[in-house]
Amino acid sequence: MLNHAKVASILQTLSEELFIDLSAEHEIAYKTWQKIIADSTFLYKVRRVSAPWPVPTWYDSLADTHKVSTAVDEYSVIGIDGSQIYPERHRGTMCYLINIGVVVFNYKKTGSEVDFGTQPYVFNGYEQHNDVSVIEIVNAKRLALELSSSIAESKKDDLSLVLFDGSLIFWHLPNSQSFKREYLLSYFSSLDALYQQKQLYASYISMPRSKELINLIKLSLANFDVAKKELYAAVEHVSDASIMARFLPVGHRTAVFCNNAPVSDEYPAHLRPHFFYLNVGNEIGRVEIPAWIAQNEDHLLCVARIVWDQCIKGTGYPIALAESHEQAVVKGADRDFFYYLLGKQQQKVGQGAALNAMSQKSIKKRRLGI
Repeated sequence: MLNHAKVASILQTLSEELFIDLSAEHEIAYKTWQKIIADSTFLYKVRRVSAPWPVPTWYDSLADTHKVSTAVDEYSVIGIDGSQIYPERHRGTMCYLINIGVVVFNYKKTGSEVDFGTQPYVFNGYEQHNDVSVIEIVNAKRLALELSSSIAESKKDDLSLVLFDGSLIFWHLPNSQSFKREYLLSYFSSLDALYQQKQLYASYISMPRSKELINLIKLSLANFDVAKKELYAAVEHVSDASIMARFLPVGHRTAVFCNNAPVSDEYPAHLRPHFFYLNVGNEIGRVEIPAWIAQNEDHLLCVARIVWDQCIKGTGYPIALAESHEQAVVKGADRDFFYYLLGKQQQKVGQGAALNAMSQKSIKKRRLGI
């Protein structure tokens, strides 16, 4: 049982470490950002330096903010999200479940329609990958299923957008080269299928903690000498979103940036991740798109308009993603039902208390109601 009094006491002692006043650091970062956007040669300087952290490049003027119109009456948006039941060895099996939730909103002048759906996938858990944890395997497979699910839902004849939750930059993949290559190829295959269909797609990240624009600020503070860490130490705890919150008016987006992290170098050129920030009112959202959309003004305009309209309809967060999450989420009762069915199947094949029996630890926890 959690001792509330002790937790309260610990939090009180940690409060100064947990809630640091970063107003001075934010001010330094913002003033440096203002200096950067006034420097027409800054991109040229960035391209000449080799930085130890991802430094983006961009197409438009950094000083410009782009107002996003909501004048988009008829469109469809496909929200896709996934959830999972991770393997639990105390249950006596490495079997796991992934649930993909899909929501399709069709907005029309004559009336809107919505379609909800879920698709569960069950795996035996026998996959073996050296130096890759079972959690990493499940996470990688869940994203593969999210991406592949979008192909079947693609709307070929309408103005439509497939919207994913999270990043199109696949940071989550472990360093195991064979595993990474296997899943990258799977991801690229799905994204290329959307490209071949000319199906617009994007991902939305709520409350992003990215620091790619902060990395530009660090370069400026150090006068492009990255070895002088003391010159940019003050902005280490500042995020892009905190700067954009002051820079971007509500309903405006930034210029489009090209991500230059090492993993992005492995993408096919037309799929390389790009991003922009969007002020949706109660937060700064990060929208990630592939190169083929970023480099087409009409495609970019459509994506920005639909995402902004979705955030308005969802009071600050894309409603299609909120609803697809509700479809995908696996709750405690669902988890219990999954393991109940596993137990029934175990009895049918006559294994009883043999290989797949629950551990004594798991049995004890169930008896205690924990």
